[in-house]
Amino acid sequence: MKKIFTVLSLFVLTVVALSSCTREYYCECTYTYTGQPGLPDPQTSKTVIRNTKQKADDICTSRSKNYESGGVKTQEKCVLL
Repeated sequence: MKKIFTVLSLFVLTVVALSSCTREYYCECTYTYTGQPGLPDPQTSKTVIRNTKQKADDICTSRSKNYESGGVKTQEKCVLL
C-alpha cells in the first residue's frame, strides 16, 4: 500500500510541476505617434512569448518605451494578454 501511495504521490507532483512550466502568452504592443500632423493612427502588434506567466509579463512590459526623433514622439505600450 505504501508503494502505491508513493507512486501516486510522485505522479501527482509531476503533473503539478509540469502544469506550472512554460506556456504560450500573447504580448500586445500599441504604438502611438504624436508631435506632427499626418502621422499614422495607433497601430498594434502581437507576439508570442513562451515562458512562465511572471517572466512573460516581465518580458512583455519591458518592451514598453517612449521615443522621440525629429519632433515625432512614439509611445510603445505593451501588455500581456
